[in-house]
Amino acid sequence: MKPEDRPDDYPIKPLVDKLPEEHPFRLFTNFARVVWNRLNLPDLTPIQADICDSLQFGPSHLQVQAFRGAGKTYASAAYICWRLWLNPEKIILILSAAKNTTDQICRFTRRLIDEVPDLHHLKPDVSRGDQDSSISFQVGCATVKKSPSVISKGITGTITGDRASLVILDDVEIVNNSETPAMREKLLGRIEEISALMLPPAPHLDVYPTVRVLGTPQTAHTIYRTIERLGYHTQIWPIEKPTPEVIEGYGTNPDGSPRLSGYAREYVGDPGTPLEPSRFSPVEIAALRMKFTRPSYNRQYLLSTDLADAERFPLKIKDLQFADFEEKRAHEIYMHGNHPACRIQEDNPGLPGDGFYRSSTVSGEVVPVERTILAVDPSGRGADETAIAVVSSLSGYVLVHSVRGIPGGYSKPTLEAIAREAKKYNVHQIVIESNFGMGAITELLKPILQRIHPVTIEETRNTQRKELRILETLSPLFESNRLIFHNRVIEQQKIAEGGDIARATDKSLFYQITHLEETKGCLAHDDRVDALELGCRQLVDTLNRDALVVQRQRDLEYLDKWINDDEDKIESHWGSRESAGPCPYL
Repeated sequence: MKPEDRPDDYPIKPLVDKLPEEHPFRLFTNFARVVWNRLNLPDLTPIQADICDSLQFGPSHLQVQAFRGAGKTYASAAYICWRLWLNPEKIILILSAAKNTTDQICRFTRRLIDEVPDLHHLKPDVSRGDQDSSISFQVGCATVKKSPSVISKGITGTITGDRASLVILDDVEIVNNSETPAMREKLLGRIEEISALMLPPAPHLDVYPTVRVLGTPQTAHTIYRTIERLGYHTQIWPIEKPTPEVIEGYGTNPDGSPRLSGYAREYVGDPGTPLEPSRFSPVEIAALRMKFTRPSYNRQYLLSTDLADAERFPLKIKDLQFADFEEKRAHEIYMHGNHPACRIQEDNPGLPGDGFYRSSTVSGEVVPVERTILAVDPSGRGADETAIAVVSSLSGYVLVHSVRGIPGGYSKPTLEAIAREAKKYNVHQIVIESNFGMGAITELLKPILQRIHPVTIEETRNTQRKELRILETLSPLFESNRLIFHNRVIEQQKIAEGGDIARATDKSLFYQITHLEETKGCLAHDDRVDALELGCRQLVDTLNRDALVVQRQRDLEYLDKWINDDEDKIESHWGSRESAGPCPYL
């Protein structure tokens, strides 16, 4: 924050004005620099300094949204120490979604009091009965009172009866407490209770109640946007210079001021330029983009929650390739292209502009596939079907031979259909999701496979939320155009068991792909896309190769083999060089 942008009046100004004009700690940024120095950290970055200025000069109810790793927790602990240094009589309450997180902040704050010489007078005096634990403590120079000076609690814990003049909410929103509307409503209710526990303003007692919320949005429907109607003012610091569209999506606070911080707005650079080049290079930011799905990166690093439909549904059919190839062999190289000449005339179950496209170029020799997996997502209750997907790895691609659903649960016809599918594609391994049925389908399938196509079976159990897991596995494959679907997969989605037409219904693989988002329970049926993800996940370790490099290596191996074979033929006809002796003409 530029000095000229600092307001002349702010909630805790009377406390700061008690210090001499020349005292460096009149600015929280100077205090934070002392803390950073004692912790042997690099100097405050521009964003960290801007966050510190906002904590000091911001309104009474302020929320700071900054990208993951910006140093919000360190800044909040230093801010607690600074406020205690200004007024040891202050009562501070730290709240977070996880109780252990608030305890860590409390312990860190207590450790700073021991480490920073300017804070030594705040050490608890155990001899007079001051509380001094990992979850709360009383500063030594404060008058005796019922409440500790600093106390940590979980946002869902018991806070009724607590009183505080400064409340720190650090990451109160996490995935586990904000997945559904009911959970977000409950969390919002807990935040609303904070107003009831704030001490009333009392200038004669140096009590200036303030709330500081520090966090990163975890869902598209983040409560951080909702609490603005409770009077919270938002400031946002993304990791990179946002595009004009993203800036427009940030919008304004209820008072009309921009949510995006002044530092980010005024930073000179093109969209995508790192706002902290000393910590994050363009290459490192590109790596982060590859590590997270697009919506997840936008939320956690751009702090953007206003997702267009194209971002809400990140998987698009036009990022796939469709071609014909054999069950056990395929070409070496497939080139992706969305040229109109490659368009396949099929109904589009996705967003406008999406569609099916053939590979623009298919080249190289026809070679055997490297490894083939059959993934099985067993049917659960209700109308679920047993979904199977057959995928192969070849030269850094994932070839998708078949994805279909089989009704009938664990019946013998269903199990035999799985075994016949394994034999048809010469499957090397079968992977079964064991979350439902406790492995019963595996035991039932073993004797049938032994008769039709002996192959190893592996069970896998998933603990991550399904929507996030599928997107994290498939998004990189879609964006790099590494998935090659056989044309038969399109036909498999049209005809359900019994011959009923099922175009673009919720049981179609391509409907599930194009309507998958991070929201829990977004699909009524997700069996087929779940089976596809399970199969692709087994082949992730084969993707770190380039098809052209693999082709070149294979050509060299063929050439070497041809030369060796040719030398053998010459020797068998003329004899070896050694037996012939030196050439008489030399």
